[in-house]
Amino acid sequence: MSSTRMTILDIAEVLMGQSPPGSDCNSEGRGMPLLNGPTEFGFRYPNPVQYTTNPKKIARTGDLLFCVRGSTVGRMNYTDQQVAIGRGLASFRSKYSTKHTRLIEYLIYESLESILQSATGSTFPNVSKEQIYNWSWELPSLEKQLKIVDILGSFDDKIALNRRMNETLEQMAMTLYKHWFVDFGPFQDGEYMETVDGNIVPKDWAVKQLGEVVMINEKSLGRNYPYDKIEYIDISSVGTGVLDGTTNYPVKGAPSRAKRLVQAGDTIWSTVRPNRKSYLYIHKPAVNTVASTGFVVLTPKAIPASYLYCHVTTNEFVDYLTSNADGSAYPAVRPDVFARATVYVPAKEVLKSFDEKVAPLISQMQENMIENNELQRIRDFLLPRLLSGEIEVNAAEEHTKVVLSVG
Repeated sequence: MSSTRMTILDIAEVLMGQSPPGSDCNSEGRGMPLLNGPTEFGFRYPNPVQYTTNPKKIARTGDLLFCVRGSTVGRMNYTDQQVAIGRGLASFRSKYSTKHTRLIEYLIYESLESILQSATGSTFPNVSKEQIYNWSWELPSLEKQLKIVDILGSFDDKIALNRRMNETLEQMAMTLYKHWFVDFGPFQDGEYMETVDGNIVPKDWAVKQLGEVVMINEKSLGRNYPYDKIEYIDISSVGTGVLDGTTNYPVKGAPSRAKRLVQAGDTIWSTVRPNRKSYLYIHKPAVNTVASTGFVVLTPKAIPASYLYCHVTTNEFVDYLTSNADGSAYPAVRPDVFARATVYVPAKEVLKSFDEKVAPLISQMQENMIENNELQRIRDFLLPRLLSGEIEVNAAEEHTKVVLSVG
């Protein structure tokens, strides 16, 4: 396959962000949405919380946003409206089409390791304008570039569909949880309510501490661990109910924090910066899955796993953790804070009925996430090989149809 070496400036308009004065910024919605970094990034589009009446640099709808400063260098999102961008971001717009901008995302993603290595500053990495201008790739014809976008984009579209489905499934689960265990909807007949430890709850319900109904950090990796390798869950790989993947390590070469053993039905919660909501339901772990000691591992004993997961992922529980975190610069929650949290323990038949309704929703969410991880793996396998011509575009198109039809 013939190719041509092209720089980022050959294929895209590049805009480096510039922050407006603080006096021109607000959180009341006056002016244009302002993005200073990836804090407001979503799965695909950002959710601005700041605005400015004096935008300095403006990214247009459909532009690709790229974080150029700090520990989140390399994070990307797309704009779904005009936004002002601060100095923590750069934006890219294809010179050919909005569709072609997606290729720029794939090119950057494929080059991300070298981009991160070349970023200046060890404690506060920075990618400069000059460094960006030097990015270049061997590219096939524009026609083939757009076909590559179609192939890789079909994987991303399916991943996005699964994520939207998971959002709906989680809303369904949490709506039922709130109706039953916050509003007491099915149990509101006054004669069936009673006061327990100062809490008005349905009759025969108990009010307990979480540590009474779950085990906390029950099992740890020890000398007699039976496996030579582990699948490691690092804090950075867990988002809000999402796992980006595990890392395989030999036991002797594993990170020192690889200690927490997990099993199906556990919920793990990052103890650092709880406001970030880094938690995960453990669905079908490999037998050698080990989590970082930066997580608290909650293993249900007297309540269903579905009820535990819903309870510890409510906004109220997040607020409880956040208000009980120690440290201002690096707020963290001790395991005993989890143990002391209040939890209602309904009658067994109520918990059984809830589990029968919600456990399938959580299971489907986890299966969608497993499928997404596999789709990402295939996409990442195809990306460099399509760009280099190692895999022919026509063959990849047929393979993609088969994979996505099965999915």
